[in-house]
Amino acid sequence: MITQADLKELFYYDKTTGIFTRRIDVGKRAKAGDIIKHTTPTGYIAIVIDRQKYQGHRMAWLYEYGYLPKQLDHKNGVKTDNRLENLRECTSAENNANRSTTAIGESGHKGILWSWRYNSYIARLAVDKQRFQKSFTISKFSSKEEALQTAVKWLADMRTEHHKEFAYYG
Repeated sequence: MITQADLKELFYYDKTTGIFTRRIDVGKRAKAGDIIKHTTPTGYIAIVIDRQKYQGHRMAWLYEYGYLPKQLDHKNGVKTDNRLENLRECTSAENNANRSTTAIGESGHKGILWSWRYNSYIARLAVDKQRFQKSFTISKFSSKEEALQTAVKWLADMRTEHHKEFAYYG
């Protein structure tokens, strides 16, 4: 496992830009001064140390605070934005509450989904399903637009109440 001291010996991290830069040469391809730009298939910055791949946002946290939390969230949802002010510790449920609509299903809107069972759109909000198994369904709608118009305020209010600063409305 990488330590804060090891990380600081190998890289410089600028907390205002979120950019990692190599401090030392590592073979022919990795030179001192190189900016780390490689991304994982899931879109996160990847830092390779001793053939082990680490996510950049986790390394930023380790670099600044000296420990790795269980979960980190990018406040603005941009996976490559590793500025320290954009990172925060969170639970899995809080991280899920901040997911963008690109990670959502066919409707393209959080909380609006097609129900094959009811042959209609429904508006639903899940609140920390891992702990409480709580989910709210407000109604069924014949069109996605109708569901969205009716549900957007209700969902925003519920998300704000339950997800607080992790709520994402996109």
